[in-house]
Amino acid sequence: MRKLIVLSIVSLVACNKAKERPDGGPADGSAGAAGAGAIAGSSGGISAIGNAGASGTIGETGLAGTTGAAGTTGLAGTTGAARITGAAGTTGAAGTGGSDMLVVKQKGYLNDSEWLRMILQIVNEGDAAVPLSELSVEYWYTIDAPAGAQQLVHVNYAAPPLDFNSISIDGPVGVPARGSTCDFAFLFRFTTSAGNLRPGATVEFELELHKTDGSTYMQSNDYSYNGAADFLPNPRVTLYRNGYLVWGVEPHQ
Repeated sequence: MRKLIVLSIVSLVACNKAKERPDGGPADGSAGAAGAGAIAGSSGGISAIGNAGASGTIGETGLAGTTGAAGTTGLAGTTGAARITGAAGTTGAAGTGGSDMLVVKQKGYLNDSEWLRMILQIVNEGDAAVPLSELSVEYWYTIDAPAGAQQLVHVNYAAPPLDFNSISIDGPVGVPARGSTCDFAFLFRFTTSAGNLRPGATVEFELELHKTDGSTYMQSNDYSYNGAADFLPNPRVTLYRNGYLVWGVEPHQ
């Protein structure tokens, strides 16, 4: 019994020892005296979360930059001085009719005959072929007495490539007197069958007139007469192309 009581007391003491705090404070949780000079700090309260900062205002759009001033227009260039017009070219000598592409040559017969004959050549001295059907010829002469005599025309020959059908006679036609060397014109032209006159080529033919009364012609006073023994250019036999004078000089009225 005494042993049991002693053990109980020992156990109780041991339990109380076990409940003491290691820092010497009471084990039962009662407030211990504060240590000298030590003040227990109060637990700080939780800080309030700050309000979100106000959103900044949107900045104003900057003003558009000023457009640069237009550049100054350059001065107009000085107009060049007008070129001096060259002097007019000298007119070609009469007899060529302003053209040296086509040339009429003639070989004559004796003067004073009842036959007025003309042997003619047309020469193409140009660089392009010429349709003979575009050409016509006039031979200028005087009918002499009697003035009203009837006249007949013949084609004596036409050298190849021409033939008798290549020449069309428009006939002797009376014209207003042009001085003492011309009161008639003998007109003829070429047909389409005559073909082309090539560059450098020549056509040759002979024509004649006579009066039915057998009277003679005095050819020495005829404007177009040329009594040369050989073919020579004769600007007094006029040549036309499509109606325009291209060779020779017409007698003046």
